[in-house]
Amino acid sequence: MPLDAGSYHYVVGPVLAIVVVALLGVAMRWIFGNGGSRAAAAAAEARGRPVDHGLLRPVAELPDRAAGTAVRAVLSDAGIRSTL
Repeated sequence: MPLDAGSYHYVVGPVLAIVVVALLGVAMRWIFGNGGSRAAAAAAEARGRPVDHGLLRPVAELPDRAAGTAVRAVLSDAGIRSTL
């Protein structure tokens, strides 16, 4: 049986699969997105507006990561969970 050179039916399946995956990705981004970005939060902080951290509460603002790690160790020794 000869191949029909003008038929592209073998391309339709993979192209359709790629389109469906792309549409699912866009839909999930829209549904589960938080409505903001880190760049927007940084811009708000630079303008002096408070940044919303959800249920987290900032307890200290330190000059560098090493100081933050030291404070985190103290909190951990007291049984308090923390993040940097």
